Amino acid sequence: MVALKNIQLRVESDLKVQAESVLAELGFDMPTAIRVFLKKLVRTRSIPFPVSADTTSYLGDFETEALRAKEEAADLRNWRGPFASADKMIASLRRKK
Repeated sequence: MVALKNIQLRVESDLKVQAESVLAELGFDMPTAIRVFLKKLVRTRSIPFPVSADTTSYLGDFETEALRAKEEAADLRNWRGPFASADKMIASLRRKK
């Protein structure tokens, strides 16, 4: 039989509620998610997500990618097509740069 130990963790109420909501969407409860995190930590001997002393927020990367995707989508709306040939499509793409 495996010996079990308790872990107590204090977090902000809003953070707990938001995390539980996301975990429920994924089919997890909080204890299971923490066990998954700890097992991955032990197996890989590292934190299972990027950690840095960078002053930008972790969400900053996602925000940057979202803005880039939005700009690319706006560019796509300006395409003129359908094209008569692949060569004409490529020429149109080159003009966009």
